[in-house]
Parts: sequence; structure tokens; C-alpha cells
Amino acid sequence: VQAALEARRAAAFDLNAACSGFIYGLTLADHALATGAVSRVLLIGADALTRHVDWEDRTTAILFGDGAGAVVLGRGGGLVGAHLGADGRRAGDLCIAAGGSRHPVDEEAIAARLHKIAMNGPEVFRAAVEAMADALAAASERAGVRPTDLRWVFAHQANARILRGVAERLGVTLAAFRMNLERYGNTGAASIPIALAEADTAGHLVPGDLIGLTAAGAGLTWGAAILRWSRGAA
Repeated sequence: VQAALEARRAAAFDLNAACSGFIYGLTLADHALATGAVSRVLLIGADALTRHVDWEDRTTAILFGDGAGAVVLGRGGGLVGAHLGADGRRAGDLCIAAGGSRHPVDEEAIAARLHKIAMNGPEVFRAAVEAMADALAAASERAGVRPTDLRWVFAHQANARILRGVAERLGVTLAAFRMNLERYGNTGAASIPIALAEADTAGHLVPGDLIGLTAAGAGLTWGAAILRWSRGAA
């Protein structure tokens, strides 16, 4: 991307926090802007998850999609509260077991489908609802607001049941949750910026709107952020 934009003076790096990656990136970008290390940040959330799907596993094959979304951030931006977390003990609940130095992809791994996404659905559902709701509550507290004060909630588009569970746990109406998973599926780190772009294009985001972002993903990772929206930048 840097090469395509001819942004030769820009630093560029990858950050991987699975489906929580966009919020992790947003938080780090805000810190870099606050220190004066940078004056602008192009933050991109992108995943091509269908490359890793086991098409013989109907419990996961129907869930995932590919996508990318981006925001431009500037100094004095609208991030007013954030919360990040992780629990490596739950790494096995949603993972690709083979592919690293500990378990390389070999004939045995391929035969066992260990090079594809595997998920403990019930455990991921429970953990995702708890993590996404509690992270948004924590970020709201740091921002000095309540989840019910939010104009919109942009939650990671995992599945509709998880989003309903998050809304119920927070006591927030489901109508406040932006959803697009019926069109794209779970696009990982791309799901929140795609939803933001669609809402902005449709004119549903007004400068000054207080919005919440929340996500949970493999690792287990989770994070949330509270933003005061400004046109053209988060």
C-alpha cells in the first residue's frame, strides 16, 4: 500500500491481533499521534480469511469472508476512551494449529486439516459476548460516558447471535448496532472499518456523534474504543 501511494516518507508496519486488530491499531495510532511521532495515520483493517477456511467444515466455512477498510486519523482526533485485553489461555478455541515453527505444515498436518481454521463454537460465543460487552463498558467508563449514551455501536461482525448477546449484556438496544455481516460474513479486522465507511457514506454518521467500537478475536484478544466522530476522520 505504501508503494502504491508513493508515501516514501511514511513509516509502515503490520499489526496482527486477529479480529481485534483494527481497535488495537486505532489505539496505537492515537498514541503515536499524541506523542508527535506522526501527524497522520492511514489505518487499514484487512483480512482474506477464506484462504484459511476448511470448506469441509460447515461449522466454520459459512462464517467467513474477505474484506478491507480504512480510516485516516489526525492529531486532536476523536478517540476519548479505549480498552484492550487478551487471554492466551484461550488460544486453542479459535486457531490455525499448524503453520508456525512449533507445528509446521506437513503432510500429516494437512491430512488432519490442522492448516485450516478450527473453532470451539460454544466457547468462542461465550467468550466473545463477555469480552466485547465488558470491553465496551470499560472504554465507556474511561470516556466518562455510559454505553447507552452511544449513538451507534460498531461491533466486530462475528455473527448475529453474538451481537445480540453483547447488546443484551450492555443493556443497549440492538437497533444501535450497525450490521453488515449478512452481506460480507465475518471479515476479521476489516469488519469495523467497512461498517464505518458504509455508515458514513449513507449519511448516518454526524460530526459530534458518540460512537463505540468493540471486537474480540482469536488469541483470545479483545478491545473497544469510544470515538467522537468527525467527518473524514475518526
